[in-house]
Amino acid sequence: MANPTYSRADEYRRRGIEAQRRAAKLTDLNIKKTFTDIANHWFALAEQAEWLERHRPAPHQKAG
Repeated sequence: MANPTYSRADEYRRRGIEAQRRAAKLTDLNIKKTFTDIANHWFALAEQAEWLERHRPAPHQKAG
């Protein structure tokens, strides 16, 4: 069963942390930078998802 308090933002943040961990293990600077960039994009996506979750109308409200 899914955890109701676990949001998309949490999942994106988890993926960002995993990309950071992978980057930390790499020695090739180009690939390391790529994984760091990927992590930053996951974190930005998490922020956007949190914003959307905060501004989403409640189920009983109509948009507009």
